[in-house]
Amino acid sequence: MIGGFLNLWFELKRFFEDDLQLLIEWLETPIPVLDGEAPVTFINTFIGRNKIREIALEMQYGEFC
Repeated sequence: MIGGFLNLWFELKRFFEDDLQLLIEWLETPIPVLDGEAPVTFINTFIGRNKIREIALEMQYGEFC
């Protein structure tokens, strides 16, 4: 689990260009694609981390608003 969390953390850190404040704000903000839940609530499971990763990729490639 720790390795999966760290991998996701570094991916998100890179995505948010090392802006830790923005990254933490995004993790704590409820978003519609997660049924109004904050991404941080999904970080403890493999499936949840993959969902967060998918959302970040969609944002990166403009497929998500």
